[in-house]
This record gives sequence, structure tokens and C-alpha cells, in this order.
Amino acid sequence: MSPANDDRIRVNPIRSPHPGELVNEYLEFHGWSQRDLARRTSLTPMTISKICNRRASIKPDTAVELEKVFHRPANFWINLQRQFDETSVQNSVVVLLLEWLEVVISILPWR
Repeated sequence: MSPANDDRIRVNPIRSPHPGELVNEYLEFHGWSQRDLARRTSLTPMTISKICNRRASIKPDTAVELEKVFHRPANFWINLQRQFDETSVQNSVVVLLLEWLEVVISILPWR
């Protein structure tokens, strides 16, 4: 099908930032590197890097460490992670439902 004739259903995904995006913003605000953050916490530079690059989740122990240096409650960081995880699942479900709907529509007799 050409793009002009593409009649697939389109939905914009819900956007919920990964907590690592906010960690990056805090680092920039304070003028710190990821290694600086690792020194101020009990987290390894690798853990900080994974969080900042959206390859790791914020766990409760990580949230407590971030609370100490950024002065934001641990539950703030945990809730950011929960929102990100929930949104990711919701977007996946929507994609699956839309794929199923496209299949159903394609086999309808009036098509």
C-alpha cells in the first residue's frame, strides 16, 4: 500500500518520561556528571549510566539514594517509574488491540 492510500488506524502513544530523563535534568542543573552522582550516592557509575540512558528502572533503594542528593522524596522517584511502566504497558496493549482491529476490519465482507 502506498502511504497516500494507507488507511491503518493511527494513535499517538501516551508520553510518560523515564525517570532517567529527570535525573539527567537534575545533573545538568547541578552541573554534575554521572560519576559525580555516583560519588554522592552508594550507586555505581554503571547503574547511574543505565538509569540516565533509560536502560534501568528506579528501584526503591535507588530512590532513597536519589532522595538524599536531590531532596525529592523516594516515593517521587518510585511514582515516576511506576507511571513510566504503566504507560509503557498501556501503549503496548493499544498497539496489540489496533493490530487485532486491523485484521478484523480486513476480513469484513463489505471491505
